[in-house]
Amino acid sequence: MGLLYSTFTALLGFKVNSGEYKVMGLAPYGEPTYASLILEKLIEIKPDGLFQLNMEYFTFPYRDKMFAKKLESLLGGSQRQPTSTLNAVR
Repeated sequence: MGLLYSTFTALLGFKVNSGEYKVMGLAPYGEPTYASLILEKLIEIKPDGLFQLNMEYFTFPYRDKMFAKKLESLLGGSQRQPTSTLNAVR
């Protein structure tokens, strides 16, 4: 679960293993726009509570970048640059 959270941290333009608190802090201000898409495409939650990531969207096991272009396409954009403005979408 931590790697999924770190992936979204990187996608939002924050430093992995450092910026996760920023994502957590921003969460109450957002809308669950992508929640069903994430549950449908990215993660399978098993009846016993275990989960499995769809690794078509993630590259962290073999690259420095956490996610594939396919994840950016799924979510309708590209990785936010650390110096760019945050908006309602990201």
